[in-house]
Amino acid sequence: MDRKQNTEFIKIFDKVTGRPIYKTLTLDVLTQTSDSDLTQLIIDNIEINNKRKTDGEIYSNLNKGQQLVYSTHVLETQIFDGGFGAFYFSTNSQLNEFVETDLRALGADLLADIVAKANDIDRLVRVGKAIPEDIYPLDKEFSETLETENLDRKRVNFIRDNPTQFIN
Repeated sequence: MDRKQNTEFIKIFDKVTGRPIYKTLTLDVLTQTSDSDLTQLIIDNIEINNKRKTDGEIYSNLNKGQQLVYSTHVLETQIFDGGFGAFYFSTNSQLNEFVETDLRALGADLLADIVAKANDIDRLVRVGKAIPEDIYPLDKEFSETLETENLDRKRVNFIRDNPTQFIN
């Protein structure tokens, strides 16, 4: 790692480790948070209030707005981490029945269509009628679609339009 890369890494690390995490969110906190940090603010709040719970337990304890942000964020981060296989494995398939609907509610229909196909393949894999590798092409399709259908922008717009759903 050269000096410039090292400096950039340190900036990112400091931002991540130094960010405030709120157990309680207020309208002031939401309003004062930049768009680039807003989704993470909500995720941190959800996670700090739901330690030691499974994704399904967390999801079931959230209101609809929080559910939309949570499920789509988990999906997106897992796709980047290891594709749909990682998403289904790490969540124990507890969110896949919800995330398609949540994407549609955010207006991310192209991504929801891909998730629907992935869910179909996941169901087939679990009954032995498909192999896990059948889902791999959807990882690439999802990532490419994210470039045109900005999921974080959709989440931020939803949060900004519905702040009372995130105040606790």
